[in-house]
Amino acid sequence: MQMRSIRGKNLVGAGYDAVTGTLRVAFGKSGEYDYSGVPEEKFISLCRVPYPDNYYSKAIKGKFTCVKVVDPPEEPNVQEVIPNVAQGPHRDEGVRLPDAPSSIVVRQSNGGGVVRHGLSVGRCDAQSTGGRLMEVFYGEKDGVTFTEEGHAYFLKGARVPFSLTQILELSGISRQPTSAKEMAARPAAAKRGTKVHEYTLWLDQGELDLDDLKPYPEYLNRVIGWQQFREDFKFMPDLTMCEVPIAVRVNGMLYAMKLDAYGAIGEGEQTALAVVEKKCTAEEEDSHAIQTAGQAIAFESHAASVQMPLKRLVVYLFDKLNAANRYYRVVEHSDRNDQKIFVGAALANVYWRSQKGLLK
Repeated sequence: MQMRSIRGKNLVGAGYDAVTGTLRVAFGKSGEYDYSGVPEEKFISLCRVPYPDNYYSKAIKGKFTCVKVVDPPEEPNVQEVIPNVAQGPHRDEGVRLPDAPSSIVVRQSNGGGVVRHGLSVGRCDAQSTGGRLMEVFYGEKDGVTFTEEGHAYFLKGARVPFSLTQILELSGISRQPTSAKEMAARPAAAKRGTKVHEYTLWLDQGELDLDDLKPYPEYLNRVIGWQQFREDFKFMPDLTMCEVPIAVRVNGMLYAMKLDAYGAIGEGEQTALAVVEKKCTAEEEDSHAIQTAGQAIAFESHAASVQMPLKRLVVYLFDKLNAANRYYRVVEHSDRNDQKIFVGAALANVYWRSQKGLLK
């Protein structure tokens, strides 16, 4: 059986016999195992998803007959990486955020063995980032922290000058409330957005009981909308990256952010990586495309290393069903000029004005 290299933490290879329907998986420490009666599309997905260990645990382990290739039959124990959180939507202590993974495994071009690379940490090759010099830092492991007080980000103890949100606001790209009515409604909208983000994260972590939200339809329906999106688009979030503080330095200009969701979308040969922004409004704004462009910069190197396309999506969550009988709508942003606008018209603009003392 011909084996293919796998970019997993524990999984290092996989092979498939289409005649017998046998899937063979190889682990770095515990050897090889055969699973019988496995559909071929699961083998394809296993080879393409960015985090195959999680996919193996959810879609293969325990669902098919397993036999160890050399040793007596037993099934390997692969621990799925899921952060520890308190249950239910009524907790007050918040979510403990895990670190980003320290390495990924990608296939070699000659088909032999596996090579481990850092997950986009450290300065990237300028050629691989469209001519830009870029550094990306993920979570506390790389020295990135966030404090609610002042909504401040820090990189190795030093405050990051601007968040992604501030870059969009100060550059004039994102729309700000102008009327008294809009300004009065802003605190309630911000609170709703924070809660919906929190509940959808708990849903992804398997820690949310939807019955607890039934008395609150404005929250419940938006959470159901997120659930519908995940099912309809076959989106599998990477829980190690959700709401993790990230710092990005582009051509010497530093900014920071936390991502709503990042993971694999689609199945089989159509699988891609996706940066996903959640919005608790039906109003689409041009700035959302620039926002996702600023987010996607942090994952370009990762997508290139695993040879997968990187998509940018905004999911608008509603409290009432739309014409498609869904509580959500998806907009994909694919204009490559969005990133040029973010770096030039937003990031460089704000840094230049800051250096000239022109920021109010």
